[in-house]
Amino acid sequence: MDTSTSETATDTKRDALTIRHTWEDGTVLEGSRKGDGAFEVARSAGFKWMRSVQLIALPRSRDSRADMYRINRAKAALEATGRFTVTVEVDNTQTRSFAAAEEERYERAAGRAERHEELSGNAVGRSNAAYQAARAIGDGIPMGQPVLRGHHSEGRHRRDLERIDNGMRRSIEEQGRAEYHADRAAAAAAFEDFRKDPARTLRRIKGLEADLARNTRNLAGKGSSGWNPEKFPHQREELEQRRAEIVERLEHWRGVVKAAEEAGFKVWGPDDFTPGDFLKYRGEWFEVLKVNPKSLTGPHIHENGPVVTRIGARFDWTWNFTYDEIKGRKSGEEMARLLVGALGLQMDEASKALADVDPAQQEEEHQRWTARRDSLARQRDHWAVVIQEAEARRERTWEKGDFARGDFLRHKGRWFEVVRANAKSITVPHPDNPGPVLAKAASDGRTATAPYSEVTGRMTAEEMAAHIAGEPVQADEDAAGAGAVTQ
Repeated sequence: MDTSTSETATDTKRDALTIRHTWEDGTVLEGSRKGDGAFEVARSAGFKWMRSVQLIALPRSRDSRADMYRINRAKAALEATGRFTVTVEVDNTQTRSFAAAEEERYERAAGRAERHEELSGNAVGRSNAAYQAARAIGDGIPMGQPVLRGHHSEGRHRRDLERIDNGMRRSIEEQGRAEYHADRAAAAAAFEDFRKDPARTLRRIKGLEADLARNTRNLAGKGSSGWNPEKFPHQREELEQRRAEIVERLEHWRGVVKAAEEAGFKVWGPDDFTPGDFLKYRGEWFEVLKVNPKSLTGPHIHENGPVVTRIGARFDWTWNFTYDEIKGRKSGEEMARLLVGALGLQMDEASKALADVDPAQQEEEHQRWTARRDSLARQRDHWAVVIQEAEARRERTWEKGDFARGDFLRHKGRWFEVVRANAKSITVPHPDNPGPVLAKAASDGRTATAPYSEVTGRMTAEEMAAHIAGEPVQADEDAAGAGAVTQ
């Protein structure tokens, strides 16, 4: 009997708390009083004090479904103290559109920017006032005046020095606060632009599309996260609600990207690039080595220089650039014309440096400059060939009917025997085989394909044999002098 009375008395002393979730207000903890210890316990489950609404709440819980894991975790932790009884009320009904919620976020950000600007201005005023007050005290003390120990002015002098020190420290502290609030104001003012940044929005769309695909698998009972709407029918309603939310967000952000495109933003994709083009990434240009469905493969970003090419790279490493990271494009011919001029200037500098080196006394330096000059010459010749081939492609386009097995085609400055003519490309010996002329019989058996758009010349087997023998042959190509073959 005594035990029952004790338990009843203990229960009556418990404070009643409510964890309430609504779509518009998010998840909040109600009923807590300052000093009752509820906040310290709920904080372990992710709850924070939200100064803007003066409530304990879960961050980023507005305009989304309730996070039951953290809610239940907070409920269990609070009740485990023996001081609280917790009621959970959840309403996941969507009460406003995602677009309306975004507009409210922008309005709140504008309000934050205005508030922080005001706080920054106030802090600047306090900093200046403290500095001027300290300066005024210092102006009353002659420059270099020491404290006269035992003199009647000693006490006042020491107090003035302390006031100057305190004033300067307050000025510095207030200046720090001013800078902090100025940074917060700038961040809040840029919030809308940050949210609507096209590249960032494209990444957000990619994540939502992955969520939608996952939701589709879960609805079909084929997901890996434990959803089974066939066995548990109540799950279907929840999955369909989530699907509607994802679709709404996708439509909103796709509209943002469409508006950016209308304003001049370019959304890059695999159809915009071919191997040999150049992409712009973080202020540098990289040669496109391979075009993938979701990215471009190029030389590694650890390579040096404003223009990174395969022939000029120090390493064989590569890097994948996603399309949302790309900021520009140049064709291979455009970049080749720029590189030929730039490499020519660098060759002149290397030649001048080489002329100042005595090979007898500075052998290592002479070898280093010689290797650099030769490397620059090799790169310049490579890009000169790229320009020639681009000009040839403009004059003549090739197709399957132009080639027969055993013919030779010119591709990137070399001649390849035709192994097989396909609909969109030609199968040839692999370019890793050495030599300016690659015949099938002399190759290692590996093959590669050359797109018709990259072919710049053609010879029959008889013409190639005669040319190798030193007899004059008119190759079937349009770039003058481009068909020279040597062995």
